Amino acid sequence: DIDFHNPHEKRMAKQAGTTPEERTSFRRLLATTGFRDTLREVHGEVEGVYSYWSARAKNRPFNRGLRLDYFLASPSASVKDSFVLEGVGGSDHCPVGVDVEAPGGVLR
Repeated sequence: DIDFHNPHEKRMAKQAGTTPEERTSFRRLLATTGFRDTLREVHGEVEGVYSYWSARAKNRPFNRGLRLDYFLASPSASVKDSFVLEGVGGSDHCPVGVDVEAPGGVLR
């Protein structure tokens, strides 16, 4: 799974947010509701884009993380960009965002 730094480590199958059941449930949610994962829609299979890094393991400087935070869009939303603000500190997570087309221009 490209949303994790270390998907092949055995412990990942039990890690919150990465279990096979959670990943299957998330894919099912997208398939049945029409909601779209905006980062994947705009940037495809880009790797190394994470929104969470273990503070205990001090993984952020090495970009050993997980993408646990998503911006989902409805089928009618006109998404122009989706991004992770990895430079914003203060937490083990960072903000994610989206630019959408709206009357009068693009909203961020």
